[in-house]
Amino acid sequence: MPAWLWDEAVAFGRSFGASAVSRALGIGYVGLRQRLGEAEGLEPGPEIPSGGFVELSAWPGSSMLVEADRVDGCRLRLQVYPGAGSDAAAVLRAFLMAV
Repeated sequence: MPAWLWDEAVAFGRSFGASAVSRALGIGYVGLRQRLGEAEGLEPGPEIPSGGFVELSAWPGSSMLVEADRVDGCRLRLQVYPGAGSDAAAVLRAFLMAV
């Protein structure tokens, strides 16, 4: 692919994210992430830290919306209602581990 097209893809990647741009344009995610890192003077790294943990809490009696993106571009939107914490955690874990 010509350099000027990669430059355009990097510009879109800054605005919309590497995953969305690589999917929309049909270009390699890893190559785009590397070019984004070079453009910003950073070493490319994973979007989600390996083995990372995020604690979520909600107000009693309220629901929350959990959105997760995998590096392969799949997305999950999960509406979590009071009392469904462990079930929601299992669904989220299965989604993130399935690649």
